[in-house]
Amino acid sequence: MDYDFVNKKKSELVSCSTFFPLLGGIATPKQAEQVVHKMQAVLEYDYGLSTCEKRPEKFTYQWDYPNAWPPLQYIAIQSLDRYGCKDEARRIAEKYVRTVISNYEKTGVLWEKYNAVTGTTKVADEYKMPSMVGWTAGVFVFAREYLIHLTSK
Repeated sequence: MDYDFVNKKKSELVSCSTFFPLLGGIATPKQAEQVVHKMQAVLEYDYGLSTCEKRPEKFTYQWDYPNAWPPLQYIAIQSLDRYGCKDEARRIAEKYVRTVISNYEKTGVLWEKYNAVTGTTKVADEYKMPSMVGWTAGVFVFAREYLIHLTSK
Protein backbone atom coordinates (compact mmCIF):
# COMPACT_ATOMS: atom_id res chain seq x y z
CA MET A 1 0.00 0.00 0.00
CA ASP A 2 1.04 3.60 -0.39
CA TYR A 3 2.12 5.44 2.72
CA ASP A 4 0.56 8.82 3.49
CA PHE A 5 3.52 10.54 5.14
CA VAL A 6 1.51 13.68 5.91
CA ASN A 7 -0.98 11.75 8.05
CA LYS A 8 1.55 9.05 8.99
CA LYS A 9 -0.58 6.10 7.96
CA LYS A 10 -0.95 3.51 5.22
CA SER A 11 -3.34 4.25 2.41
CA GLU A 12 -6.37 2.01 2.34
CA LEU A 13 -6.02 1.52 -1.43
CA VAL A 14 -4.11 -1.55 -2.59
CA SER A 15 -2.04 -0.69 -5.66
CA CYS A 16 0.94 -1.82 -7.69
CA SER A 17 3.06 0.54 -5.61
CA THR A 18 3.36 -2.49 -3.35
CA PHE A 19 6.05 -3.78 -5.73
CA PHE A 20 8.47 -0.87 -5.23
CA PRO A 21 10.07 -2.19 -2.01
CA LEU A 22 10.69 -5.47 -3.83
CA LEU A 23 12.14 -3.69 -6.85
CA GLY A 24 14.56 -1.87 -4.56
CA GLY A 25 15.43 -5.07 -2.70
CA ILE A 26 14.39 -3.69 0.68
CA ALA A 27 11.47 -6.02 1.39
CA THR A 28 11.99 -9.09 3.55
CA PRO A 29 11.17 -12.50 2.06
CA LYS A 30 8.04 -12.59 4.25
CA GLN A 31 6.96 -9.16 2.96
CA ALA A 32 7.56 -10.33 -0.62
CA GLU A 33 5.36 -13.35 0.05
CA GLN A 34 2.62 -11.06 1.34
CA VAL A 35 2.89 -8.93 -1.81
CA VAL A 36 2.48 -12.03 -3.98
CA HIS A 37 -0.64 -13.08 -2.08
CA LYS A 38 -2.12 -9.56 -2.29
CA MET A 39 -1.27 -9.37 -6.00
CA GLN A 40 -3.05 -12.64 -6.74
CA ALA A 41 -6.08 -11.77 -4.61
CA VAL A 42 -6.62 -8.12 -5.56
CA LEU A 43 -4.55 -6.90 -8.52
CA GLU A 44 -4.09 -9.78 -10.96
CA TYR A 45 -6.57 -10.38 -13.76
CA ASP A 46 -6.61 -12.44 -16.95
CA TYR A 47 -4.74 -9.77 -18.93
CA GLY A 48 -2.27 -8.42 -16.38
CA LEU A 49 -2.10 -6.37 -13.23
CA SER A 50 -4.56 -3.58 -12.60
CA THR A 51 -2.98 -0.40 -11.30
CA CYS A 52 -5.04 -0.71 -8.14
CA GLU A 53 -7.90 -2.61 -6.62
CA LYS A 54 -11.46 -2.07 -7.79
CA ARG A 55 -13.23 0.50 -5.65
CA PRO A 56 -16.14 2.84 -6.22
CA GLU A 57 -14.77 6.22 -7.24
CA LYS A 58 -16.45 9.55 -7.90
CA PHE A 59 -13.95 10.42 -10.61
CA THR A 60 -12.18 8.69 -13.47
CA TYR A 61 -8.43 8.46 -13.02
CA GLN A 62 -6.02 7.18 -15.63
CA TRP A 63 -3.85 5.38 -13.06
CA ASP A 64 -6.81 3.41 -11.75
CA TYR A 65 -8.65 0.10 -12.04
CA PRO A 66 -8.84 -1.67 -14.52
CA ASN A 67 -5.86 -0.09 -16.30
CA ALA A 68 -2.78 -2.22 -16.87
CA TRP A 69 0.06 0.24 -17.38
CA PRO A 70 3.19 -1.17 -19.05
CA PRO A 71 5.69 0.30 -16.53
CA LEU A 72 3.81 -1.37 -13.66
CA GLN A 73 3.89 -4.75 -15.44
CA TYR A 74 7.67 -4.28 -15.85
CA ILE A 75 8.17 -3.36 -12.19
CA ALA A 76 6.11 -6.36 -11.08
CA ILE A 77 8.02 -8.81 -13.31
CA GLN A 78 11.39 -7.48 -12.15
CA SER A 79 10.30 -7.44 -8.50
CA LEU A 80 8.87 -10.93 -8.52
CA ASP A 81 11.92 -12.31 -10.30
CA ARG A 82 14.26 -10.61 -7.81
CA TYR A 83 12.56 -12.44 -4.95
CA GLY A 84 12.59 -15.82 -6.70
CA CYS A 85 8.90 -15.79 -7.65
CA LYS A 86 9.68 -16.99 -11.17
CA ASP A 87 6.30 -18.60 -11.84
CA GLU A 88 4.47 -15.41 -10.91
CA ALA A 89 6.86 -13.23 -12.92
CA ARG A 90 6.48 -15.53 -15.92
CA ARG A 91 2.69 -15.42 -15.64
CA ILE A 92 2.59 -11.60 -15.61
CA ALA A 93 5.04 -11.44 -18.54
CA GLU A 94 2.96 -13.91 -20.54
CA LYS A 95 -0.25 -11.98 -19.88
CA TYR A 96 1.35 -8.72 -20.97
CA VAL A 97 2.86 -10.15 -24.15
CA ARG A 98 -0.41 -11.86 -25.13
CA THR A 99 -2.42 -8.68 -24.48
CA VAL A 100 -0.12 -6.50 -26.56
CA ILE A 101 -0.05 -8.99 -29.45
CA SER A 102 -3.82 -9.46 -29.39
CA ASN A 103 -4.51 -5.72 -29.50
CA TYR A 104 -1.84 -5.13 -32.13
CA GLU A 105 -3.42 -7.79 -34.35
CA LYS A 106 -6.81 -6.06 -33.98
CA THR A 107 -5.73 -2.42 -34.30
CA GLY A 108 -2.30 -2.39 -35.93
CA VAL A 109 -0.84 -0.19 -33.18
CA LEU A 110 0.53 -0.37 -29.65
CA TRP A 111 -1.43 1.44 -26.95
CA GLU A 112 -0.50 3.46 -23.89
CA LYS A 113 -2.22 0.99 -21.57
CA TYR A 114 -4.64 -1.92 -21.64
CA ASN A 115 -7.59 -3.20 -19.63
CA ALA A 116 -6.37 -5.92 -17.23
CA VAL A 117 -9.86 -7.40 -16.95
CA THR A 118 -11.01 -7.51 -20.59
CA GLY A 119 -7.68 -7.39 -22.43
CA THR A 120 -8.96 -4.55 -24.61
CA THR A 121 -8.23 -0.85 -24.93
CA LYS A 122 -11.46 0.07 -23.10
CA VAL A 123 -9.75 1.74 -20.17
CA ALA A 124 -10.44 4.33 -17.50
CA ASP A 125 -9.19 7.51 -19.11
CA GLU A 126 -8.94 11.21 -18.41
CA TYR A 127 -8.03 11.94 -22.05
CA LYS A 128 -8.02 10.25 -25.45
CA MET A 129 -5.55 7.41 -25.15
CA PRO A 130 -2.52 7.74 -27.44
CA SER A 131 -1.12 4.95 -29.55
CA MET A 132 2.47 3.98 -30.27
CA VAL A 133 3.81 4.79 -26.82
CA GLY A 134 7.46 3.89 -26.34
CA TRP A 135 7.10 2.26 -22.94
CA THR A 136 4.56 -0.17 -24.35
CA ALA A 137 7.10 -1.33 -26.92
CA GLY A 138 9.95 -1.32 -24.41
CA VAL A 139 8.08 -3.41 -21.85
CA PHE A 140 6.90 -5.76 -24.60
CA VAL A 141 10.51 -6.36 -25.71
CA PHE A 142 11.61 -6.81 -22.08
CA ALA A 143 8.77 -9.25 -21.25
CA ARG A 144 9.31 -11.27 -24.43
CA GLU A 145 13.05 -11.52 -23.80
CA TYR A 146 12.38 -12.42 -20.17
CA LEU A 147 10.17 -15.31 -21.30
CA ILE A 148 12.73 -16.45 -23.87
CA HIS A 149 15.44 -16.36 -21.21
CA LEU A 150 13.32 -18.47 -18.83
CA THR A 151 12.62 -21.11 -21.46
CA SER A 152 16.27 -21.32 -22.54
CA LYS A 153 17.45 -22.39 -19.09
